[in-house]
Amino acid sequence: MKILNLEKQPKVALKTPNSIRVVELSDVLYVKANNNYVVVRLDNGVEILMTDTLKRMEADLNEYGFVRCHKSYLVNIFCLQEIKGNKIPSVIVSHDLVLPASKEGIKRIKDAFELLATPL
Repeated sequence: MKILNLEKQPKVALKTPNSIRVVELSDVLYVKANNNYVVVRLDNGVEILMTDTLKRMEADLNEYGFVRCHKSYLVNIFCLQEIKGNKIPSVIVSHDLVLPASKEGIKRIKDAFELLATPL
């Protein structure tokens, strides 16, 4: 995967089994592990199957606001609508999509928000 700083919005080149799709990072809601692949869910509902690992995606996307909220999910914190830390932790992103979260994942999200709120 390559991050492209084209125009004002960073874009990402997503390698699928048959092509390379270029999308704006702000359009990516979350990334989900799927065996030896990952599924990238876009704001318009499109899901892109990629030949990549969640660990590598996490390393590439971390500085762009993507946080591992669960062992199988990275979430774009700029698309979060709600964080639920009750008995079954979860996060809600755009379009009221509910994703699982772990206690550690909730902490990572809160820490990321703290970093964003800290003046430079």
